This record gives sequence, C-alpha cells and structure tokens, in this order.
Amino acid sequence: MDTQDQNFTETVLHTPFFPDFMVFLCTLQERPLMLTKTGNLQRKEIEYFGKQFKIDIYHRDDKGAIIYPIYTENEVPHLQKIRLISRVMHLTYQRKGQLHLSSNGKRFLQHLDSQTQFEHMVLCSFRQCHWADLYPYVENLASLLQKNQQSVWTCFLQNQTKSLDCKHFIEGLRTALNLKNENPYHNRVKWAIETIFVKDLALCGLVEYQVQKEKYTEEVLFLQPTSLGLHMFQKAVSEPLNS
Repeated sequence: MDTQDQNFTETVLHTPFFPDFMVFLCTLQERPLMLTKTGNLQRKEIEYFGKQFKIDIYHRDDKGAIIYPIYTENEVPHLQKIRLISRVMHLTYQRKGQLHLSSNGKRFLQHLDSQTQFEHMVLCSFRQCHWADLYPYVENLASLLQKNQQSVWTCFLQNQTKSLDCKHFIEGLRTALNLKNENPYHNRVKWAIETIFVKDLALCGLVEYQVQKEKYTEEVLFLQPTSLGLHMFQKAVSEPLNS
C-alpha cells in the first residue's frame, strides 16, 4: 500500500459512518443477526450495535445517561440506513428469520480494499438507494433532491474547498427546484436540505460545517466540501451509473 492509499484508508476509517457500516458487515461475517417477525433486528441486536457503533444511537442527558431505551429498529435511523445500503448493494439477505452476509458481501469484505469499499458504499447511497426510503418523513422532497443531486455535486466541485453560506446554499437550491414549504410550523425544505446535503454528508467525511448553537437547537452557518468529498463528487459526476 503506497502513502496515498494509506492516507485515504486512514481518512475513511476516521469518518463516523463508514466504520459502523463495516462493523455491521463484519458482525454478519461472524454470525447471522436475529430478526423479528416484521423483519426488523431484534432488540438484543440493536443493543449490541449500540455498544459497538462509533455513532451514538441513543438520546442522552447532559451527564451522558440514556434518557429512554430503544425498543425497535424503527427508532434507529442510523442502523436502518446501514441496512438499506447493504441490502441495495446485495451484501445481505434474509432467510428463516435471520439476516445473513451474502456471497457478494463476503467478496466485499475479503477482496476489496478500504478505498474501494468506501467508494462503492457512497456511490450506492447516492445512486441506487431510494432517498425516499432513507428519509421517510420527507419522501417527496428527498426524491426530488435525489433527481437533482448532480447539480449539487457540480456546485461543490466548482467551489472546491471554499466555505459556503448555508443559508444562501439552501435558498439557492430551494429557488432552483421551486421547493415550497407547506407546513408553517416546520421548515421541511430547510430540514431536508440540511440533513441530506450537509449533516449526512458530514457523517461520511464529505463536507464539514459550522453551527451556532442555541439552547434547544443549532443553526448551520457554513459548509465546505472536504478533499475526500471532492474526490467522491468527482466520481459521482464523471463515472457512468453502471460503473
């Protein structure tokens, strides 16, 4: 492994999302996961990953104590996203009340380096996964944003690592796509864009952002693509969908 490859590997392994994705798959390599009758992970499996994941799946108080327990997988969007991406990549399959690692999953773990694994995971989340499934509370908005993702990646590439005013970024995208907020009590458009194109990209190390924290909320002020992000955005716009 040359220095560039080693630096890439170290970078992706320090992002929040990818290590958890790999923990999930490596666990499946060791044993199948038990499912409920509705196909969700059993509570004991959720608790296991709650101890293993880099991203904290629990809501905690100021002292770090868990405020309330998690009972179903539906309460853990992070785990649901990992399951959805791994399923769409054909890395897992269900049989007789259990979730298993597929033959593709075994090849993914055994024969691909970290850079290739990361690239496949990110591009799949961009292209093959239905964003309406990833963001069920804003299905229509998520689908529309997915259809227009290339314009966002191009915008990031044009600006390189320059800091972008998040308010202007959101307003520009809202105007370009004629997005309307139908709920006067909750700005769903702002929430969807911030979640999809800022906070979730940051979990994969593709962008960084600055916030201004209030007592109960936080406002994203600026965002900027990272070097890793520019690498992935370039691949997303230049490589054919069936690559």
